Amino acid sequence: MKKYIALICASFITFSYTNQLSTFPLWGSTWVVAQDINLRLFPSVTKLAPKKVAKLTFSKNLDSVHIAYANMQTYRDYKGTYDILKEILRQFKQNQISVPTDSINMKTGVLDIQYQPYDDSVFTLHKKMIERFESGGAYECFIRQGGNEIRYFGNTGLNMLYKELKEGSCYSKEKPQGYYVKRATSEDFKAYTIGVEMNLAGKKSTVYLKSKKGTENQIHYNKDVPVQDYLVKETSSVHTYIWEYDYKTDNVGYWQIHIHPEVWCFPRDIETGTPILDSSVKMTFKQALIKKSESLNDKDNVQLSYYRDPYISDSASVMLSFSFVSEGISSKSMNHISLSSAETGSEIDYEHIPHRMYRVKKDTEYATKVALLQLYSESEQEEYLARTLYDRCPNWEFIDELNGNILFKPVGTKGRLKRDPYIDDAIFTYNDCPCRRLGDFDNLTKSQLTRFIYMPPPTCRLSELTKAYEFYSKLMHYLSKKEDQIFIQKKIQTIVKILKKKKLFYDEHPEHRAKLTTYEQHCPDSWITSLNFN
Repeated sequence: MKKYIALICASFITFSYTNQLSTFPLWGSTWVVAQDINLRLFPSVTKLAPKKVAKLTFSKNLDSVHIAYANMQTYRDYKGTYDILKEILRQFKQNQISVPTDSINMKTGVLDIQYQPYDDSVFTLHKKMIERFESGGAYECFIRQGGNEIRYFGNTGLNMLYKELKEGSCYSKEKPQGYYVKRATSEDFKAYTIGVEMNLAGKKSTVYLKSKKGTENQIHYNKDVPVQDYLVKETSSVHTYIWEYDYKTDNVGYWQIHIHPEVWCFPRDIETGTPILDSSVKMTFKQALIKKSESLNDKDNVQLSYYRDPYISDSASVMLSFSFVSEGISSKSMNHISLSSAETGSEIDYEHIPHRMYRVKKDTEYATKVALLQLYSESEQEEYLARTLYDRCPNWEFIDELNGNILFKPVGTKGRLKRDPYIDDAIFTYNDCPCRRLGDFDNLTKSQLTRFIYMPPPTCRLSELTKAYEFYSKLMHYLSKKEDQIFIQKKIQTIVKILKKKKLFYDEHPEHRAKLTTYEQHCPDSWITSLNFN
């Protein structure tokens, strides 16, 4: 809290602001940023759980910054990702302020943007690429990956590499990921046999790792760690990871942004230091300073003594503070910006939770929701699932709201919720999408239904075999996961095979058909007996 008081109270030198802000890299773009993790929220589909969150639109002509903000530290609980998202959007519409550029960094303003110069290490792969090009060999092109940027350098790219190295534009604060790429040979196709899923150019693709004799079952693939080399069958190419960087010390600098559209203060008992958290005595920061001045000028006034040391309420106020390295920032091409030095490997000590801010790619509610859903992603896989949620999971909002009403019940009249401890919320997720109870399947969810595809098919009663066939045939239309579809098809094939054998037996031995009912009376009940479905 002392940090925020210092930020709000600080006086800024104004003569260089105009020139400084003109170099700010985010003009002409819109971003969402959150502050801290709110433990009173119950995110269900993604990890979205902010205490404060803001949407910042930096105008193209550098004349203003539009701020929409939400305070999720209210006396209300939220019962899922959709409920949280809906409330953020509601507050965004309600809480909006436009800050002219000449009001930024003013003592009485709500937005501070400051550039802090700093000497730090910057990295490049260009020198290694040039060395490989000049050495010749079978290599055809190179890939340089930094953030979401993917660049290809063919044999004609040597001049561009030299040019960027000379200009210094190839250096970045974030360590780039690069691969040497060559055409695969027949020997490569024999060596690379272990298939794994990777995100290539933002798409899921199956690539093949090199197997070693006796180690096929010992390889543990971590999707978040670069693979040293792999083969892509679609392009018949082998990618070899570039491990060595070249670096130098450069004045990279970083930007600090402080947003404080709402700062609420309360009087405090001067003897105990206890704040008086009553809405009737709530004050703005400006009002609190006036009251404090009156108290200091009239120290014998008991009533004014409560205002001598105003209490700034973190929960009632909306204050966000974050930093990022400006080098290499492209407001139009980047999906996110890192707000944590630990994530970029920077020596500058700046940390923020969550670790990234995300770009709103279009001026639509849908684009805002997609950006918000990604805020608390902790891996590329989580980011991908959040970014593609609406495409992968139609009607997820409706389903998430239904599940929230099952998992949580209101307590009292102040918006508090109580979680039902007897319901496992894992049953409401299938194939990385929320799923609901299905009336056609005895109110079971897709997640619960998956256990039946591992059940042995009933083999004794003809009626149960027929019922199991109908069940699995219907289940094919609900469980869309590829692995589940394969299992279900195998179950159906097994049941059809058993039915054919039974039919053949009774056709060849009609004398046994009359005794069929008697035989089946001795059959034990199977799992399909008690299962109800329409």
